[in-house]
Amino acid sequence: MFYEFHKGNKAAEATKNICRVYKDVLSVRKCQWWFRKLKSGDFDLSDCHRSGRPVELDSNLLRTEVETDARQTIQQLSEKLISSWSSVQEHLKEIGNVNKQRVSFPHKFSDDNKVQLINICNSLITRHEKEPFLHQIVTGDEKLILYVNTKCKNRWLSPDLNPIPTDKPDSLVVPLVEQSRDNSF
Repeated sequence: MFYEFHKGNKAAEATKNICRVYKDVLSVRKCQWWFRKLKSGDFDLSDCHRSGRPVELDSNLLRTEVETDARQTIQQLSEKLISSWSSVQEHLKEIGNVNKQRVSFPHKFSDDNKVQLINICNSLITRHEKEPFLHQIVTGDEKLILYVNTKCKNRWLSPDLNPIPTDKPDSLVVPLVEQSRDNSF
């Protein structure tokens, strides 16, 4: 473009000449922009500071932040490290971290719950032997009423690590089918 500018050609003609040799590497608009810059006397070709240019992100600092608290979201990390969301996400992949959901158990059975479930199962088997009814059952489960509704957060871990299983908060287990005194349902 320098050569074409100093030769005195217009931007459209310069674009045509350059693209004839280098095959569609330049648009007329881009050539016009450069010609305006050169015409104003600015012959500096170095890359100048731009306000929209992304900030460099230190992977070691990101790794330290994730090791400190693996439950942080990308948004929280980007605010702490003063970087864009996409840069943080890209660097998390580079350092080998993936977002994994916490594994939780629905509840722990107490010894009384276990005994109650065994008794119910035994009575159902006995009843089924006398009068088959199990083919009529559509579904059966327990109803859990959670008193503490904590939010489950993901963690940033290495792909080969599994999250540590944790119990859900205490819950009240209410069986759908309650056993009567005479063991009939």
